[in-house]
Amino acid sequence: MSELAAGAIVLDQLAAAQHPTENGSIFYDSDTDRFRGIVLGQALPFGLPGYQPIISLTSTDDSSTFTQSTPLVCTWDAETEKDSGFSHSNSTNPSRITVDHDGTYLFAASLRVTSSAARAQTVAKLIVNGVIQPQPYGSVYIRNSGSSSDYWTSVVNPPPLKLCAGDYVEVQIQVESQATVAFAPAWIGSESSFSCIALTGEKGETGQTGPPGGQVKIACCPFGAKSDSLGKFLIANGKSSDGDDSSKTKTRQPIAIDGTLTLLAYQTKEANSGTVMKIHVNGSVEETVSLSSINANFSGVETISVSVSAGAYVEIEYDSSQKPGECTMYFILEPS
Repeated sequence: MSELAAGAIVLDQLAAAQHPTENGSIFYDSDTDRFRGIVLGQALPFGLPGYQPIISLTSTDDSSTFTQSTPLVCTWDAETEKDSGFSHSNSTNPSRITVDHDGTYLFAASLRVTSSAARAQTVAKLIVNGVIQPQPYGSVYIRNSGSSSDYWTSVVNPPPLKLCAGDYVEVQIQVESQATVAFAPAWIGSESSFSCIALTGEKGETGQTGPPGGQVKIACCPFGAKSDSLGKFLIANGKSSDGDDSSKTKTRQPIAIDGTLTLLAYQTKEANSGTVMKIHVNGSVEETVSLSSINANFSGVETISVSVSAGAYVEIEYDSSQKPGECTMYFILEPS
């Protein structure tokens, strides 16, 4: 753990697993930069993020032109600001801002253009995953040229968007209307910008349903026993001495939702880094894990990857090497 600010404690996923939280408590999740509350064993978004990540881009392209029939999707090869939570490349698909997490985002674009022709009316539009967004857009033009400025700015100021991790957003500009002569204004990228601010965590109630994969992590399936002989199963309920008998449901914990068991957290009495545990799903061994991350307190967290389905049951068996002795263990499940 490390201090975020006065009175705030940072817990990453591993630290959170090593420090189980009670229902109603709050912790800071540095993986997604979100405060989370524990409700019925689930880590849910709570309040505002620790900060609101932003990305702000500009461009060195001062010569690309566009027409009524050939819009220009603007490319951005200079990053003014880019916080974690956004992906962008100055060389590969530089027109795109990609969001790394489900959430609500506010985009904005200011596009400077120039033309020597009067009434070259331009409009800028927002594109999400290749689709122009159906929303009101304002257009602009210069009334005359020559004796006045030949430069003007098209602005995109859309409502907030609910996006999924991996969605990408672009902005394009085109001539909306023109005289009988075809106009081809030029974009001035060095005087333009494209930006976004992350407003919240997971998508809201009008977005996708169900827990967002990769964001919510649930502590589940607590086990405990005195495991001092090979082949002993930890107990889901009952006495620790019952662990030699794996034929009864007292060694089994049920799974409520589809997902992946990603972490095994444990506290033991005398295990070491050579202690090996088996993870069973519906009676079959799905993964064997050594307690290689054990610390001086005989506790730790191991990374695993075991797919489970709603209605399945899981068990943990002491497999080999140094016995763990009296111990408790549980999983972190990431919903599909």
